[in-house]
Amino acid sequence: MAVNYIQLTGNMLAPELKTTQSGYTVANFAMVVKTGGENQDDMWVDVEAWGNLAENIVSSFPTDRKTVRVTVEGKLKKDTWEDKSTGGNRSKFYVSANNVAIALDYQKAMGVEYAGDNTAATTQTAAASAMPEPQARPVSEIAPGDAPF
Repeated sequence: MAVNYIQLTGNMLAPELKTTQSGYTVANFAMVVKTGGENQDDMWVDVEAWGNLAENIVSSFPTDRKTVRVTVEGKLKKDTWEDKSTGGNRSKFYVSANNVAIALDYQKAMGVEYAGDNTAATTQTAAASAMPEPQARPVSEIAPGDAPF
């Protein structure tokens, strides 16, 4: 049985959010994936995401960065159309995402810089290091029906 599943890790550019005439939200963005070959060719991939995922992608993209390293999971799809200038048929492949996650290699999250080589530099910012440690409460202080799970 064939399964249409793709997972790519690369740098995504700023996403663009649109609303269709039917009222659905869709985010489109391009990402560059390094092939790792001798020529170090970059592969540009178009990605689309719908609904809550689209809105979360757009709202989570940092405004102070041009790219963010992400892992995209989804399905490979093909779009076909007629070229208006030549009349010929055209097509392209793209990824329809069902999950997009920040990849912590070569990133900085919560004040910790990740180097991507298992040597995370723990240069925490003052805000991150000032966060209080979680404290356990005695069971006697938890009201019946107020279970944390």
